[in-house]
Amino acid sequence: MKKSVTKATFSTLSFLRSGAATKQWSLDQELRKRDSQIHILGVGNLGKYLGYGLAQSHARLPYPLVRLLFHRPSKLESFVNSGSCLIRRDKYGVETKSPEVEAELLATPDKGEEAESAYQYPIKYMIVTTKAGKTAAAIDLVKHRLTHESTVLLVQNGMGAIDEVKNKMFPNPNIRPTFLSGLCYAGINSNPSRGKNEKDQYGWPFFHAGRGRLDIENTKNPESQWLLRRLIQAGYLLETELVEPAHILTEQLKKLAINAVVNPLTTTFDCANGELLSSPARMALVEAVTKEIAEIYQNMLPGPGPELHDYKNLLPIVHQTIRTTSRNFSSMYQDVAAGRKTEIEYINGYLVREAEKFNVKAPYQKKLVSLVNNREIISDRDIEETFKF
Repeated sequence: MKKSVTKATFSTLSFLRSGAATKQWSLDQELRKRDSQIHILGVGNLGKYLGYGLAQSHARLPYPLVRLLFHRPSKLESFVNSGSCLIRRDKYGVETKSPEVEAELLATPDKGEEAESAYQYPIKYMIVTTKAGKTAAAIDLVKHRLTHESTVLLVQNGMGAIDEVKNKMFPNPNIRPTFLSGLCYAGINSNPSRGKNEKDQYGWPFFHAGRGRLDIENTKNPESQWLLRRLIQAGYLLETELVEPAHILTEQLKKLAINAVVNPLTTTFDCANGELLSSPARMALVEAVTKEIAEIYQNMLPGPGPELHDYKNLLPIVHQTIRTTSRNFSSMYQDVAAGRKTEIEYINGYLVREAEKFNVKAPYQKKLVSLVNNREIISDRDIEETFKF
């Protein structure tokens, strides 16, 4: 017995001296990290905000919790050169840096060889914050790394992106990842005074204009609980609340209504949010668009709760949002100013498609889609002629 112990001890000492134990420990740590890291696809302001909250609240972990997924080498290089951290700027101009955040370059059809081939392991947890219109193309880049054990959380404006991804990429529900929806109510921007002539410089700190909840669709799927716990543990940094699917659908459609009014109208009038209530003509148009949205909601199946069926309930919500964000420029306004594609097809375009399903007329939604797609700018004196139906 003594001899075998001596031999075992000698073998252990040899194993340690050879460095094999350190290598094995490193490998175990790497595998554990890969199974528990949260990948973020879509590194705009919302992605930075969520990444910052998760990284800051889990700074004591032995590895970086957050991993950003880039599809452009220049953006990845810019991120690494800036210190591989996320920066929050509050309304007083105070900046706070997150702990280290990892990043990788995704393989794309035009630069597959440039991507880091080592990072092709399965992704277990992923948060998607891309524009709704870019979601399918973005997820397609990591489709081969998603399994039935993966959880994909989509936090974005617009409607229809999840169904598009499910139907086109994962038609078989038995091998499909778990898809969850989320809504963020925090005020997040690139710059509090961002205007039309300001360029979108990647690497600027995200501006945290105001606190707000992060509502996440609850699920009993055990594979998703780790991600949900991490989001909740972020505490006041993200203010996560788990809600039932029916509730989040109503909240999604409430936010959709707000965006369907504010986004296209600020773009069409070339103005900040608050200017939508600056004249009787604009206020009447806001009311007309809101009323039409309520009529569409009355016919949708599944649809929102009955409180959104009456435009008299919906209109005060729209007005309140316009007033509380009066100095802000909507995301669609910023997209148009920067020459980017907008989310109009997943906001007003979604409402047009839903209206057509139930034979409901939606002339205001159709006109707004046309105005934004054609980049048309109008003034108050053009309202009557433009929206004459």
